[in-house]
Order: sequence, then C-alpha cells, then structure tokens
Amino acid sequence: MKSITIHLSILLALCASCQHEKEELVKQPQSEAKPMMEIFSPDTTKKHAENPGAWLKGASFSQQMTKTELFYFSGNESKDTFKIEIPKGLIANTSAKVSIIDATGKTLYTVMFPTIYLKDGYELLPNPPEGLDSVEQRKFIEDFEQSLTKEFYEKYYTDKFNAILENAAFDVKKDSYIFDPEYTINMPVRNEILEYPNIRCATFPIHIGEEGTSFIGYSKSKKQAYVFAELD
Repeated sequence: MKSITIHLSILLALCASCQHEKEELVKQPQSEAKPMMEIFSPDTTKKHAENPGAWLKGASFSQQMTKTELFYFSGNESKDTFKIEIPKGLIANTSAKVSIIDATGKTLYTVMFPTIYLKDGYELLPNPPEGLDSVEQRKFIEDFEQSLTKEFYEKYYTDKFNAILENAAFDVKKDSYIFDPEYTINMPVRNEILEYPNIRCATFPIHIGEEGTSFIGYSKSKKQAYVFAELD
C-alpha cells in the first residue's frame, strides 16, 4: 500500500508539472508570421551557358541602388510602395530585390533574383546584315556582345534599374490575354482579381533570357500579393 501511495504521489507531481509548463507556453507571446521571401527560380533551360562575368566585363555599382514608386495596387484608399534594391558590387555577383509594401508597412510581396536577370537580350542585339546564313548571324551577334564594354553594361543596368518600376502597376481589362488560363499558375487568385471592380496588377520582367514576364495581383481575401500568371 505504501508503494502504491508513493507511485500515485509521483504521478500527481508529474501531472502538475506538465500543466504548469502548458500554462507557461500559453502565456508566451506568439511570434508574428513574417512575409515569405520568394526566391525566383527560372526555367533552367533558359540559363546562359557562358559565365555571366565574362560578358559583363566586371561592370558594377559603386553604391547601393534603391528606387521606390507609389501606385494604387491593393486598395483605392492609399498607394502602395513598390521598391527595387540592388546592393553595391559586381552586377554578375549581386541579387536584386523587388518589394511591394502597403500603407501600413506590411510587405505584400517580395522576390529576389540575380541582377543579371534584368538583361533583355532583344534590347542589346543589332539586326544582322542581310545575306548572312544562320551560322554567320550567330557569329555576328557573338562578336557584337564581345565588343560591349564595362561602361556600356554599367549604364545599361543603371537605365534598367531606373525604368523597372516606372510602369510596374497598371490597369488591365478582364479580357486581357494575361488572364488566359493557358498562362495562369494560380487560378484562385486569378479568379478573385477578375471579380474586382477596378483591376490593378503589377508586372516584373525578371525571367532570364530574352522573354518572360511575371504578373502579380493582389488577393483581398488573403491580403497578400501573388504571382498569378507567367508568360514566355
């Protein structure tokens, strides 16, 4: 009987200890959920085969680059802040960050991607002379890219940096091709956006290579921005 009493006392003590720990956990403040950082992951088949450092020729930014624009995006009461940031250093080694922040300071959307993804090959390539076959045309383009200097790339990326947010948020029509199910990657958000009286979307051409655009829309039900369509 004495042994049973001792065991029962130990069991009651353990139960009391567990209850105390549970109460302490409930008292502790719960950490707020932080906005998810989306690391942009392109189609690997579109990646340049050569070392990007070779054709960038050491181009760099001498200081951190930050630019902001204000647009009506998540609501009509106040404008949201669109921001792009590129750190100081070699362009080939840095990553750019685009963020959309509402009037209360909440980050609605953030994406990071290599700065070189801002390069649009179609902007850089000249028209090859007439009469060249496919091999000669390729050689012409390669020679042209090799002729581009460090100073050229520094100016090119500065211009791209200054321009990327100027028309980031825009009005679209409900019959716009960007709402075509063929391009949709997030159907629930796409359908919700279509229900808005005034549709306001954002676009960031951050795919590597010559083509590709990501379209971002705001979900009022989830109070977050999402990529809902991508075009190649």
